[in-house]
Amino acid sequence: MRLVGGQDPARVLAAIETHIAKVAPDAEVTAEMGMPASRTPLDNQFTPLLADAIAAVTGESPLLVPALGGTLPDYVWTSILEAASLGLPMANIDEANHGPNENLEVDRYLTGIAISMSVLRALAALLPGLRHDSGDGRPGRPRARRRGAIRRCQGGQGGTATGA
Repeated sequence: MRLVGGQDPARVLAAIETHIAKVAPDAEVTAEMGMPASRTPLDNQFTPLLADAIAAVTGESPLLVPALGGTLPDYVWTSILEAASLGLPMANIDEANHGPNENLEVDRYLTGIAISMSVLRALAALLPGLRHDSGDGRPGRPRARRRGAIRRCQGGQGGTATGA
């Protein structure tokens, strides 16, 4: 079962067990796992940052959805650390999540990397005193990279791709 923010898994399970005991006394309820639900309101300080970072890469404003179903320990961020937690799904519509033919289009994978870089740059700009030494003599500004400027390092344990 999926919970919504504010529900306690133990209380919900107890209510289900009570209900099942009334309507099907011979049935057995088995709980395998549970965790609290989590939700970050869209009107937090990071939503515009994330939306702008996505638009900077894709050229389009993203569709902002207030909640998505899923089972992950997101409550650690929102309840314990009291931090915002925003998801960035990048899968294609036919990705068959968790199915035998689960897939992700290569272009979406690469766009996801570019969006992640854009988000990290925007977050870094929020942190006073954080400087990026780009090696070009101008701290605080990342060095521009040319497309295709990746070389294979020789020696050691085989090749490793690095930026040029």
